[in-house]
Amino acid sequence: MEYLNEGYEWVIDIDIEQFFDNVNHDKLIQILREQVNDSTTLNLIRKYLKARVMEKGLERATTSGVPQGGLCRVQKVNALIEPKNTGCISA
Repeated sequence: MEYLNEGYEWVIDIDIEQFFDNVNHDKLIQILREQVNDSTTLNLIRKYLKARVMEKGLERATTSGVPQGGLCRVQKVNALIEPKNTGCISA
């Protein structure tokens, strides 16, 4: 009721299941580059994103997705969910 009393008229229900699995690395770095003016930091983030993962005892390269529970997760998500940043999630 509080939101109705404040004049809100829309309700948006978002299901972010597998959200972190579909983050486009290049788009994320592009968005972060607008906010972070330090190439060393950006390179470190890119290396972190490109780190190989192990599934069922086998290593594989990552081309998309953000490690869940990672150190930078909150900052990366905040950069992605800004209203101006559309198209950063691949279907």
